[in-house]
Amino acid sequence: MTNEIDVKKYIGRDYSDIDCYSLFLSIEKDLGYKLPDLRKSAKNRVERQKEIAEGKKNACFKKVDKPVIGCAVIMYHNDIPQHIGVYIGNNKVIHSTVDRGVVIEELRTLQIEGFYKVAK
Repeated sequence: MTNEIDVKKYIGRDYSDIDCYSLFLSIEKDLGYKLPDLRKSAKNRVERQKEIAEGKKNACFKKVDKPVIGCAVIMYHNDIPQHIGVYIGNNKVIHSTVDRGVVIEELRTLQIEGFYKVAK
């Protein structure tokens, strides 16, 4: 894992072009990880985030107490953990929102469920 993630190519892209999970998969691929596309097996976003949180799909993810660059950040939306972003360092997360597209935000402004790094 590198100490920096180049996210410039994602900033400002529309949600219809890249949703939150597609953004997560793209960034993880940029970092050299080949992850299963849980969209093929999960019925909806909530189930997809639960699969990550529960370590399903061959335990690809491990919950960590503190974020590390490149880890998944599961966020609450309407009191349900159903949104995903990527920790990019300096207390910032990149994620894709329906109304603003791909944005970078401070951790403190988000409702975080937990941090998950790719299990080796």
